[in-house]
Amino acid sequence: KDVLRDQWRFKGITVSDHGAIKELIKHGTASDPEDAVRVALKSGINMSMSDEYYSMYMPGLNKSGKVTMEELDDATRHV
Repeated sequence: KDVLRDQWRFKGITVSDHGAIKELIKHGTASDPEDAVRVALKSGINMSMSDEYYSMYMPGLNKSGKVTMEELDDATRHV
């Protein structure tokens, strides 16, 4: 996110590859589905291509404060 948005000034959308957010768990980058969504969003992924994790877990992440409304606004601004 820092390189793409801050250094290169990329203004477009970033979309995960098919099933890539689920793969964050398999590869040890995230501990569970909710954590995978948090990691993906905070890494700069604006939209999930195919899995249901964003719609399933994002409301709870926002409610718990693990993902702020400002972060959600920033992600959706590019979509």
